[in-house]
Amino acid sequence: MHHTDNVPRMKPRLPKRGVRTVIFEGAGPVEASVFDRAKLLAKNVIAGPAIIEETASTTVIEPGDVVAVNEYGHLVMELGNANRTED
Repeated sequence: MHHTDNVPRMKPRLPKRGVRTVIFEGAGPVEASVFDRAKLLAKNVIAGPAIIEETASTTVIEPGDVVAVNEYGHLVMELGNANRTED
């Protein structure tokens, strides 16, 4: 047994860049945390409202949605409201 076996494993710290006001349909203007995509690690979890910025794209996480970074570094989004419809 290793001395670290009883130590709880924590999720990696999130690379937060700051906060920005974003306007979401149905929610109006809200404060959204902004994260650096290149610094996200496996097991990071980000709850919306939030923005993930990277060189070639931006991921918008609406209020109620959650993004998790999987073991391959992919962003996996879970929508908080499965009843959303396109107008």
